[in-house]
Amino acid sequence: MSKYKPLWKHLQMDGSPLVKFTFEEIKEAVGLDIDHTFSTYRNEAVHFGYQVAKISMRRKYIIFLKLDWISRLTNYPFRHNPFSLGNG
Repeated sequence: MSKYKPLWKHLQMDGSPLVKFTFEEIKEAVGLDIDHTFSTYRNEAVHFGYQVAKISMRRKYIIFLKLDWISRLTNYPFRHNPFSLGNG
């Protein structure tokens, strides 16, 4: 695992179906600075039950979706894309 393991553990303990963390919240919670290398490690979140849905380097936040929640949503007949989180 990578330097982001504390973040994955923190996310796993949160347990919410959708989590939006600012870079500052991540720094306060687990002492990590988010930088361009985060994209390389984003797939590690899957091992802890989450998927990275959106990263905004400009607005400095990351949105995570819980995997079991995603599977429930994808079985629902939406008229629009439930994963459309807007621009940013």
